[in-house]
Amino acid sequence: MTAEAIDARITFHDDDEVMEVSFEDLTLSSSADVNAFYDRIEERIAASGQELWFFLVNLGDS
Repeated sequence: MTAEAIDARITFHDDDEVMEVSFEDLTLSSSADVNAFYDRIEERIAASGQELWFFLVNLGDS
């Protein structure tokens, strides 16, 4: 999974201080995939300059 593909699943709602992550139709088939996904989320949070976010998780059909 590329950084661009992960980024497409991450949305920041700055006014509400909410970071939304979509897990809809996502398969993480190895620990490397899981680590890459969560590492990218952490990178995006760090790049936002905001330390505290509320999290909204979209699990889709779950």
